[in-house]
Amino acid sequence: MKNLVPENLLRKYLQGKCTPDELTIVHKWYNSFNDETDLVSSLPASEQVELKQRLLAGIRSRILTEEFKEDTQISNSTSRKKTSFLPYFSAAAALILVVLGFTLFNGLLPKKVKKMASENVSVTNLTALIQKQILSDSTIVWLSPQSNITYPKTFAGDLREVKMDGEAFFDVKPDHKHPFIIYSGGVITRVLGTSFRIKAFKNKPTEVSVITGKVAVTVPSEKKEEVFLLPTQRAIYSQSNEVLTKGPEQEASLMQIWKKTSISFDNAPMTEVISSLNKQFKINLHSTDPQVFKYTLNADFTDQSLPSILDMLGKSLNVTYEINQESILLKTKN
Repeated sequence: MKNLVPENLLRKYLQGKCTPDELTIVHKWYNSFNDETDLVSSLPASEQVELKQRLLAGIRSRILTEEFKEDTQISNSTSRKKTSFLPYFSAAAALILVVLGFTLFNGLLPKKVKKMASENVSVTNLTALIQKQILSDSTIVWLSPQSNITYPKTFAGDLREVKMDGEAFFDVKPDHKHPFIIYSGGVITRVLGTSFRIKAFKNKPTEVSVITGKVAVTVPSEKKEEVFLLPTQRAIYSQSNEVLTKGPEQEASLMQIWKKTSISFDNAPMTEVISSLNKQFKINLHSTDPQVFKYTLNADFTDQSLPSILDMLGKSLNVTYEINQESILLKTKN
């Protein structure tokens, strides 16, 4: 057996009485497991079960956060040096698979947790549109071009957790018993029910901007920085120097498209429709396609954002659009 550890040290670990040096020894012992011959056979069966269950509980409670921190640390060597728990959890996960085996592991893992792990959905928007995703809790996510989101097909457990890269607007279904957690661009965003935008592109500062409700933004580091945001406020996190700042929203025109409004049209020509939407949302919506201007629109948009209106236009008329920075080009479908 590699890196043999005395039974009394394992019992101290189970009792939570290990010194930092002793924890280091136990961590190295975890890393030494390669196959099923390296099992904790010297411990009584009851203590083996306790060790397995304790490791399993630790992984369940921290696995998503630690994966997120690992992703962040790969692009930030300074952050990587500051994290002391990641090697432990990576090794603990490996040990669980060795000691329990896949069959026993699946048997002990609660059904809801297994469902989350086995039915994750990953969506990448490769179009020029803002794509609408409806999650199992009725939360609506508008995914911008070149952006990705990963979420469980069905939420289970105490938290509703997702990961994203790029830009997305969230309209979270209120549920005070199950907070909504988003891992993106070096920060963790926690909400109960609200609407906000996150921009988390690689090699750029991460931004969280709020339209309605209250949002908590946390940096998972030793500093444990956290800011609370209200409507018209935003947080900016620079991964290069690990600084989280809070201030007023600066991009009023870009955020304006997410503010819900009510507007109606009674057999209005498209020139009037485009002009009204530009005025309402302070955006540059235009078209160079003569076929677009042949349509008239009879519609009542109540409590809708601009992306939602454009989505409904695409379903009722033969039109689509391309979004580029602050400009939106309306055109007929091919």
